[in-house]
Amino acid sequence: MKATWTTFNVFNTLYFGLRRMNTFATKSLRSPVFLPRLTRLFGLIVCVWMASSGATKLSSVIAEDALATQDKRTQLLKDILQDTTLIGHFTVDGKSTKELSEERYVIKKVEPIEDDPKLWTIESRIQYNANDLTLPLVLRIEWADKTPVIVMDRVLVPGLGTFSARVVFSDGKYAGTWGHDGDGLNIGGHLFGRIEKTTEKNDTSR
Repeated sequence: MKATWTTFNVFNTLYFGLRRMNTFATKSLRSPVFLPRLTRLFGLIVCVWMASSGATKLSSVIAEDALATQDKRTQLLKDILQDTTLIGHFTVDGKSTKELSEERYVIKKVEPIEDDPKLWTIESRIQYNANDLTLPLVLRIEWADKTPVIVMDRVLVPGLGTFSARVVFSDGKYAGTWGHDGDGLNIGGHLFGRIEKTTEKNDTSR
């Protein structure tokens, strides 16, 4: 009996609640203020929905464009540097430029690091003065449109010391600035040269 009475109360409450809502809606629709407000509310809901949908699509497009750009840059950098030999000279600030020191970099491999699109592993043989060693370096590369720029800020090069540099690669040539800080030295200068595809003739590692 108690359960039946409780059920009756629930249905009774729902019934009169719906009647009140119906009465309110009927009166509101007759109000000269209600319809404009309802229209604005509906318009706002539609705008929010469209903005949310548009933002989702825009984010997806941006992500796809970024991935496509990275893929293009990966291929472009490999075309420019992989299996090449950089042959050039460097200057030392405060010293004569009449007899420039020669440098040579045999770049064997160029690979992007997946976790950071600005970091690349560049495996090369470095030759200048009495130095001659081959090692992989993790370097940051920025882009000026389609032009790659190596950016080094106090990067430790095993066996050589700590270096900073900005090196631009364009149209078969490279140029930039360098600095060396270590072993009590604090020197720097310019570097420049040409980029050649590695062959038996210019590959001194053979």
